[in-house]
Amino acid sequence: MTYDVEGFCDKNKDTLFNDLIETLQMSKNPFLRALFPDNTKDDKKRPTTAGFKIKNSAQSLMKTLAACQPHYIRCIKPNETKQYHDWDVPRVTHQVKYLGLFENVRVRRAGFAYRAEFTRFLHRYKKLSRRTWGLQGEWNGPAADGCTTLLQDLQLDTAQWQLGKTKVFIRHPETVPFTCSLALSSLSLSLSVFFACWVLTSGCVALPP
Repeated sequence: MTYDVEGFCDKNKDTLFNDLIETLQMSKNPFLRALFPDNTKDDKKRPTTAGFKIKNSAQSLMKTLAACQPHYIRCIKPNETKQYHDWDVPRVTHQVKYLGLFENVRVRRAGFAYRAEFTRFLHRYKKLSRRTWGLQGEWNGPAADGCTTLLQDLQLDTAQWQLGKTKVFIRHPETVPFTCSLALSSLSLSLSVFFACWVLTSGCVALPP
């Protein structure tokens, strides 16, 4: 390895505050006074330190991360041949164990596997309750109260769901597909009823199947 020393001192020069320079300029040693001929009386502002810059950079990074919704994807290489339908079971098993996916699944299932913000959950499943959607109209109250009403009307076990400050937490992931199937059934029934009412009011005759 080859090192280039050109500019090494300039790149690694530590910041020297003005008060320290003024102290050395007051020295009785002429050599020390000659090392610091700079005039610092007009500049009283202390320069930023390396620690201050690192702190600001870390705060900026955390602010950027807080404004995003990161999703982490773990990639598994199924084979060395780069061919489809070639599944190397020992290789895949080793990667899954090495990445800790089994432990992640166990921890996830031991806690609340599904989580969603109040507004998103209510917007997606509001049609499953007459009190959040129906003849009474769409839910206009707080989203958290609407989620509570919706989950109670679905008659889900209270031990299987919980409300946080901004999100709904559901313990078992099987509950989510079940809720989705209910939403699709409700939508299908609504379309059927709407079509039947349209046929009756428009005077059209539905063709036999």
